[in-house]
Amino acid sequence: MKLNFLSYLLASQAVTAFVGCPNVLSCSSQVQSVDSCCSPSMGVVVLALQWIQNSGPSDEWTLHGLWPNNCDGSYGPSNGCDNSRNYSNMGEIVGQDKAL
Repeated sequence: MKLNFLSYLLASQAVTAFVGCPNVLSCSSQVQSVDSCCSPSMGVVVLALQWIQNSGPSDEWTLHGLWPNNCDGSYGPSNGCDNSRNYSNMGEIVGQDKAL
C-alpha cells in the first residue's frame, strides 16, 4: 500500500510540475522572479503530515496544518484564510488527477 501511494504521488501532475522549479528558498530576494507554483506567494508554508500509530484507519492520514507567513515574522492573512484558495469541490479537483 505504501509503495503504491508513493508511485502514484511521484507520477502525479503536481509533482511533475514541481520538478521543473528552480532551487530558490522562499523569503529570499530571488523568489520575486519565481512562479508562485514553485514558491509560495506568502513566504514559508509549513506542511505537517500527521500519523498517530494505532489511531484511526490504517489507510488514511490528515494534513495537520498549513501556516503561511509574510517573511517578517507575521502570519497572513489576518483572518487566517486565503479566500482565493477556498474550494468547495475538492473531491472533483483531486479526481481530475488520474494518478490519485
